[in-house]
Amino acid sequence: MPAGTPAGPVDVPTLTGVAAQRGLRTVICGRPGYAGSPPGRSVADVAGDVTAVLDHLGADRFVTLGWSGGGPHALACAALLPDRCAAAATLADVAPFDADGLDWPAGMGPENVEEFGAAVAGPEALEAYLSGAAAELAAVTAEQVAEALGGLASPVDAAALTGSFAESLAAGFRAALSSGTTGWRDDDLAFVRP
Repeated sequence: MPAGTPAGPVDVPTLTGVAAQRGLRTVICGRPGYAGSPPGRSVADVAGDVTAVLDHLGADRFVTLGWSGGGPHALACAALLPDRCAAAATLADVAPFDADGLDWPAGMGPENVEEFGAAVAGPEALEAYLSGAAAELAAVTAEQVAEALGGLASPVDAAALTGSFAESLAAGFRAALSSGTTGWRDDDLAFVRP
C-alpha cells in the first residue's frame, strides 16, 4: 500500500481493518528516501521493490492502493507486475506529467502548483520549497492536519480529517519527514519526468 507524498509507512486502520475482515494481509512499505531509506528512484522502480518484498514474504499475488503521490506507484505495480497484481486502486492520484493534451497542473491546489513548479525548475528550487513546507508537516498533529494541507483539502475533505484517520495521516507526515525531505524530493522529481 503506497502512501501519499510525503508519507511514511503508517497504518491507516480504516483501510487495514477492512482488508483484515476480508482475509487480506496488509503490507505497508516506505518508498526509498523516506524515513532513512536510501534516496534516488523513478516511479517505475517501485515494481522491483514490491517484487523483493513479495518474494521475501512468499506472496504470489497482491492488490495495491495508493493515494496522492502513492497513486502513480500503485499504478506502476499494476502495469509492471500484471501476473502478480490482482487489482490496483488510487485516490487523488498524480497524472503522468507528459500525457498528451493534459494541462498537468489544472485543478491542483495552489500549494501543489507551487511545489511542482519548483520541481520543474530543478532540484535546488525544489529543495528550497520543500524545506519551508516540511517545517510545518514535520511536527503536525491530528488536530492540525486539515489546516496544514491548506488549499489541498476541500471543505468536505477537511471535515473528514478527524479522529484516527487524522492521526494516521499526521503520523505518516511525521514519519516521512523524520530524516528530512529526500523522499518527498525524489517523489516530486519522479512525477515531473516521463
